[in-house]
Amino acid sequence: MNSPKLNVATIVLEAGTLVRLEGTIDESTDSQALVPGAAEVVVYDLDAVKRITSYGVLQWVKALKELRARYYGFMRCRPCIVRQFNMVAGFGKQGEVLSVYLPYFCSACDAEFETLLDLRADFVIAQTASPPEARCPTCRAMAEFDDVAKSYLAFSADYPRPNPPELAVRLLGEAMRTSAPRTRSMAPSVRGQNAATAASAPFTSFAQSESRSFSATAAAADTSEPANPRSVDRLRKLQDDLDVTRDRLSKMIKDRKSKT
Repeated sequence: MNSPKLNVATIVLEAGTLVRLEGTIDESTDSQALVPGAAEVVVYDLDAVKRITSYGVLQWVKALKELRARYYGFMRCRPCIVRQFNMVAGFGKQGEVLSVYLPYFCSACDAEFETLLDLRADFVIAQTASPPEARCPTCRAMAEFDDVAKSYLAFSADYPRPNPPELAVRLLGEAMRTSAPRTRSMAPSVRGQNAATAASAPFTSFAQSESRSFSATAAAADTSEPANPRSVDRLRKLQDDLDVTRDRLSKMIKDRKSKT
């Protein structure tokens, strides 16, 4: 099941389905492609979702409304997805947030990377908005959390500690077991050094709650001076935030007009 900008793959395990998404969720996304048939338990693996637009949010929410599973959860949520949990009421409906990526920035070498937080084991980190210290995988310097912790982890007030059923746990393990090793390039350093390529090792079982670090940007494909990946990501985040705000204002105006 594919959309032009989004690849959707499924793995069926007994009465459960793992839905693995890759690409951009936008207006071209078919909401029906996100809804597995008669699955009783569904786990969405969002590890490879690069971006979600305001129109993509509408398609996502529509899909969850049509979902008839008795349980569903979201794993490996990238920052672009975490922001939606924080900004859009009902973005996850009745689902559980199982794991999220925490963004970090190394000022020593200008590298960005993310670590995986298993909310089943370390939910207190989200509750207290206290992301752990992390070392840069490139230069081993201490990195800083690349967001406002209280705002980034605010979703934990609406999505409590997850308690997935046994079949969902097996789907989590299947997702990690079948994850292909990814090769990412670190952002170029501020000293103008060449970008270093870091290959992430295969993920171990999700139940072990092991965090892996990798870069969030890719090296430029040509020899010209690359754009600053950090600036591009921030511009995309700002655009997504503006899209969500615009949609909220439009809805408020329509609601007010209908009442008058």
